[in-house]
Amino acid sequence: MFTPIICGTCDQGKYAPAGPGLYACTMCGHTLATTDFVLDPEERLICRDGVMYTQAQHSLSEDPS
Repeated sequence: MFTPIICGTCDQGKYAPAGPGLYACTMCGHTLATTDFVLDPEERLICRDGVMYTQAQHSLSEDPS
């Protein structure tokens, strides 16, 4: 599942790549570095259609029961 990363400053815009290791809000321009994103251990940061998302990674070895 892909979850867009919403700006914590304006609460409306989504982050998009703005340079090497730098991302900017599409609404207000607030910037974050790659290291500023707080991800859970099973999540990864990805870019889809020019917008940053988190994607949950599920282990195939997990027991669903």
